[in-house]
Amino acid sequence: MCRRQTFQNGQTVLRGGEAAGFVGSVRHGFLRMQKTSQAGNRHTVGLLASGDIFGDTLGHLSDFDIEAATEAEVCMFPQEPFAALLDSAPDLETMIYRKKLADLEHARDWLLILSHQRIRSRLAGFLLTVCTRYGRIDNLLQAVNGHIEMRIPINRLDLACMLGTRPESLSRAFRSLAEAGGIRLLKPDLLRILDVAMLLEDAGDIGPAVARDIEGMLQDLAQRRPAPDRPK
Repeated sequence: MCRRQTFQNGQTVLRGGEAAGFVGSVRHGFLRMQKTSQAGNRHTVGLLASGDIFGDTLGHLSDFDIEAATEAEVCMFPQEPFAALLDSAPDLETMIYRKKLADLEHARDWLLILSHQRIRSRLAGFLLTVCTRYGRIDNLLQAVNGHIEMRIPINRLDLACMLGTRPESLSRAFRSLAEAGGIRLLKPDLLRILDVAMLLEDAGDIGPAVARDIEGMLQDLAQRRPAPDRPK
């Protein structure tokens, strides 16, 4: 019943305003959800990662354009057979509802992050979100020299759109966190978190889901086999 399809960065998975006709589940990689304003400006409003589900078994129109933000593989389930499967498997239906509720909780937390006036605070909130929500996906995090090394899963332009700012302002926010000792920039898409407490303080009220998950993430990372040390 499942058809797997690989999408390259920038390729459209689903257009807003069109019936999905399928239920999609991300196997690996990242998809971005985009919304176009009446003025024609495109805004990245969220990410879909491994395990996330999109589309609708009821045939509702998609509110967002969904595009690949990286190379991504998606499992596509035809709408009607998937709906029949849910009818015959209540446990699966319950699991999906719980996943949707968790997504709503994370969406509320993301609104709190975006409510900050300082771009640096929004960036700190994003880095913590990567740690807690996406850190167990696609090896984004590693333990190196006793610190967390993070691979940013999307490019700077997409990240600037997500944070509601310009790429230039985002670069200044990265430099500000680095100069304050919170992070060390290794590559444009790779950094080392030196001071988690500083990020938590910068992010402020990041919401219960992120605050609750951060401790579990740190414990999980500490139990992983450390990556080989790299030069400090």
